[in-house]
Amino acid sequence: MKDSFPGSIPGKKRRRTKCYVPQKNSASYAILITLYREMTRGKAFMMKQELSDAADASGLTQFAIETNPGCSQNDYYTGWSCMKTLLSNALVVKWSNPAKYRLTEEVEKLLSIVSARSGSAAKEISLSDSDSDSDSDELHEGNKPLIG
Repeated sequence: MKDSFPGSIPGKKRRRTKCYVPQKNSASYAILITLYREMTRGKAFMMKQELSDAADASGLTQFAIETNPGCSQNDYYTGWSCMKTLLSNALVVKWSNPAKYRLTEEVEKLLSIVSARSGSAAKEISLSDSDSDSDSDELHEGNKPLIG
């Protein structure tokens, strides 16, 4: 048999790995932008409840980012559940007890480059609390060339 790639298994397709980019108005998106805003203000890290409250108050997500779900089954998934995805994709670092969170250096650099390239994206990411569709579209467009 002739393999197209050395060491590959015949009949198996290679998976293309993509970088995780959160969707606009998702809880992941709100958490990343909130962490970036606070880091640009000089904060080194955020605690779990502080981050959850700030992301809720930012208005960047349609969903509540509660950290303590209620007893019913409908409350099992909250916006905070996306933190596992952010951690597994190395966008956020968690350490200590009680937990402290911060952006990884790569993500911080990426967001600063995107905000420097686009004035309106910088307005959204930085200290401004307003959000508009055109701003966040430009933020995602800035991410696309760096993916993969």
